[in-house]
Amino acid sequence: MVFTQEAQGLVTSAFVELFELDLSKIAPTLPTDQQILRFSAQKNERGLDVVWQGHTYLAYPIQASGFNINGNNSPPRPTIKAANLSGILTDLCLAHNDLIGAKLIRHRTFARFLDAVNFSAGNPNADPDSHYPDDVFFVERRALENNAFIEWELRWPYDLEGVVLPGRVITEDICVSVYKSPECTWIPNGHYFDVTDQPCAAGNDDCSHKITGCKLRFGAKVDLPFGAFPGAGMVRQ
Repeated sequence: MVFTQEAQGLVTSAFVELFELDLSKIAPTLPTDQQILRFSAQKNERGLDVVWQGHTYLAYPIQASGFNINGNNSPPRPTIKAANLSGILTDLCLAHNDLIGAKLIRHRTFARFLDAVNFSAGNPNADPDSHYPDDVFFVERRALENNAFIEWELRWPYDLEGVVLPGRVITEDICVSVYKSPECTWIPNGHYFDVTDQPCAAGNDDCSHKITGCKLRFGAKVDLPFGAFPGAGMVRQ
């Protein structure tokens, strides 16, 4: 697994953090090409905007923190702070209710795997599938605003008031996690399997949502992020 080797190596290429702000749910009347904004605080080797998975991420002064889960297992409440250049963000907030409810996705990878266009000499290691699981949050509120920057507080998708636990059906042998989501944590390593657990091309890659599919990807003798409860079959009704 090349990505795992890179992530665990003593010396790695530059860590790259990319952000995607999806306004489609809160501003459906915007032109389609304006509903998803992509930006990063970094530039590529050529001094231009970073291109990843074929998408351009605008170089923009931005800082995010607080994504880690704390010791008491309470949901993280990260913040994201962006420069308010020429009042652009103020205008966006005024037009769309402070962006409350917008989805923010944080992508994380290494420069080694970025698209070839980022490098003067190309990049034979470019791999759009080599990245950490995405972090998905929603804008909860505008926390601070001045002439220099605007700061928003984010919430975890499951951090909702009034939710009754348990929040999902207990299944014995069918995983309910979304494939390659933060709950699944699978990072493709060049081997792909279809819904019947048979080897396939990358375009047909999908999970059977059975423990056999989990073992094919993670191994048979490791802790599996299997989103079901095999022990539930031992409980008599």
